[in-house]
Amino acid sequence: MKKRAFLFLAAAAVLLAVACNTADLERTSPKIAEDYQARGLEYLNNGDYDKVIADYEVALQLLDPEDDLFAETIKRNLEEAKQARGW
Repeated sequence: MKKRAFLFLAAAAVLLAVACNTADLERTSPKIAEDYQARGLEYLNNGDYDKVIADYEVALQLLDPEDDLFAETIKRNLEEAKQARGW
């Protein structure tokens, strides 16, 4: 019985942590491409592909045209999100 209660509390703690992390992401207000990319990566890790796509598309618009390596990383992650989303 103690093991079952512990597992229930552990699962509840994990769900609470995920909910708090998601709430923190919603409150952030990105200003530069790197901020959108960082938040998009968090969304990607959480499986929130619509938000990944939205943030990465904005990041590509704000990106310095000279930063090819960073653009390629964003494009690769954007394609991964679109494939996962079924686009």
